[in-house]
Amino acid sequence: MIRLLAYIVAGMASVLILGTLFGDRMVTYESPFAVLVFGAALGLLEYFIKPIVAFISLPITCLTFGLFALIINAAFFELAAWVVPQIDVTWLGALVGGVISSVLAGIIYSIFDEETRREPLQ
Repeated sequence: MIRLLAYIVAGMASVLILGTLFGDRMVTYESPFAVLVFGAALGLLEYFIKPIVAFISLPITCLTFGLFALIINAAFFELAAWVVPQIDVTWLGALVGGVISSVLAGIIYSIFDEETRREPLQ
């Protein structure tokens, strides 16, 4: 459950970061509700479907030294933007947004995951 929430928050944050830093060149959104729906769509896609796609594409990911994972991230970012009609993403925005979203999700998950937390020394 924590991983799903990390994906949702990271997706929302990546759209807001790209929309704020680059304006209309990479990502445009019409309302805060659209950003929330986009984050939920991206989170659900990455939580349920991305592990299957990553497993199936493992041979080509290994052959390209992991660069195909960038294409997968960009495709999921673009797919989530396609699902939410109030968000427009360019191909460069999808690529950069996928990278930002993955990095943020990893950071958020590593902070809030109970299993990876270490007990303080007594």
